[in-house]
Amino acid sequence: MFVPIWLTVLAFYVVSALLCISAVFKLSWLATKSTILSILSTISVLIFTPYWNLGGNEIMSRMLLPSMMAWGMVLWGLVYLYQERDVAAGFLIGAASFLQPLISLQLTIISLGAIGILLFETNWQTTLRRAIRFAIPVALFSSPVLVPLILDQLRNTGTRETLYIIAAFRNPHHYLPDAFPLESYIKFTVLAVFGGAAFSVFRSVFSRRFWSHSVAILLGIAILLVFALLGTVVFQHALITKLQLFKMTALAKVFLVVGLVAGMYRFVPVRLKAWSESFIRGRTALLLATLLPLVITAGAMAWTPVTERTLPSLARASSSEGQILEWIRTNTDKDAEFAIPPTLSGFRYRAERAIFVDFKAFPFHDDEMTEWYRRLTLEAPIERLARGGAIAMRSLDNAYDQMTSSTVDHLVRTEGVDFILRRSELNRASMVPGLHLIHQHGTWWLYQFETQWRD
Repeated sequence: MFVPIWLTVLAFYVVSALLCISAVFKLSWLATKSTILSILSTISVLIFTPYWNLGGNEIMSRMLLPSMMAWGMVLWGLVYLYQERDVAAGFLIGAASFLQPLISLQLTIISLGAIGILLFETNWQTTLRRAIRFAIPVALFSSPVLVPLILDQLRNTGTRETLYIIAAFRNPHHYLPDAFPLESYIKFTVLAVFGGAAFSVFRSVFSRRFWSHSVAILLGIAILLVFALLGTVVFQHALITKLQLFKMTALAKVFLVVGLVAGMYRFVPVRLKAWSESFIRGRTALLLATLLPLVITAGAMAWTPVTERTLPSLARASSSEGQILEWIRTNTDKDAEFAIPPTLSGFRYRAERAIFVDFKAFPFHDDEMTEWYRRLTLEAPIERLARGGAIAMRSLDNAYDQMTSSTVDHLVRTEGVDFILRRSELNRASMVPGLHLIHQHGTWWLYQFETQWRD
């Protein structure tokens, strides 16, 4: 109301990024007690190894996502768990469920498992007390979200059709191992092999407690991944598939990269190590830490891939797309419903109008999933795909561009759509009585259906 949307998003993004960066740095520092190693590890985790994990998920993203802030909270929860501040850890991991329930649930399982595995290093009374101190705040803060969600999934395990829609058609790169890119497998395998080897060979680099915690967490993640592989590939179980357990490879990457960086640092000449440590502790480092982000930001602002992804609203505002949406916002009825290209995201908040359907805005309830899929394939009829994702998006856009008169007629007469927005002109054969071109700008064409023509 009082703050522009772009500034609100920017503020939340900065807070989320700072949470993630500081948590990874703190974990690295607890591991090695070395500032230079912590800086190198943080940069390597968040900048040099994006998507070196499975399941298409990452800790930090190029746009604001609820999962990004959730990751920042749960990573700090792991920091507190390491420090045996179990109540604070439980609070953060439990509260993260309000942002991303799956991350909160998965970290709860991993954390309790790690505490249990550490039973071998402590007595069972201490382990039990820690588990209780952690579990109570987790349950208190996550129950309002996780309990209804879990009960709903247990009551509605879903059909093969809804599982196909969510896992195979909409987001196979998040759910199904056979849809993960080969590149992701190679990158994560490299991290797992060399990072795991560094943990074993250079064990003396790490504090004993951190090494034990890291191994416990990595072992817990490995068990979950085996469980996920069996559930999705062998048994094709809907509930296990929906858990997206491969998200946890993003957490495994944090520990593996810390291990790999610490192992590689052993081969750096002693003099260079000493100079680096003294430089980091000097005042020059403070100036560098202040100026370097500004230099990187200034350089990034001039780099086209960054400006197109990071500043989409500014790039689109002056484009033909931005101008047609502005025209719609100021010249159409607020209660009107629009059919839009399936991959045109952000229409509702930019044009402030309702849509018939789009690919991005996906409902996760089974009945609504079915309706979402029906609407998509109604306005853009395509053949059933074994695996969707990016392929589905291209196919839907192509089908929407080739819209037939029967599709147009069904949209405006049966479904009650008032406007059809297209990236190309409708051919004469696709026009129906009552539909006419109301506005055209650049490559965008807007058609309106007169309501008196409806039955």
